[in-house]
Amino acid sequence: MPTETTTEIEAIKEALDKDGNEAHAATDERLESVREQGANKDALPTFAYSTSGTAAEQLPSNSVPDGVDVSIIYYPSNSGIVWVGDSDAQEVPLTGEGQAFSAAVADTNAIWVQTPNAGDTVTVVFER
Repeated sequence: MPTETTTEIEAIKEALDKDGNEAHAATDERLESVREQGANKDALPTFAYSTSGTAAEQLPSNSVPDGVDVSIIYYPSNSGIVWVGDSDAQEVPLTGEGQAFSAAVADTNAIWVQTPNAGDTVTVVFER
């Protein structure tokens, strides 16, 4: 049987985390940060990157907000496989129009691409 109370809470000084340990209650700043992450944006940043050769190339630097993935999309005029990865290895193949790979990175310069021909292009899409 439920119990009704009329106790008033003045302030929460600490809360429990998922493991039952004491944790600080959320601050107004933290709540605003979380709200902003889930809010709709006014723009969808995109840019096209064309390679200058056939060796692996680092994408230009663009800061990526927390909680946002970067999508690398195969460009329709490419003539072969676009390989996507990091500075050590590009092992994800994009083989056709509209095919994409997404990654959670802090900056787009963490992503490297390699193409069989100079001038092949990828489109990069993420939220700011």
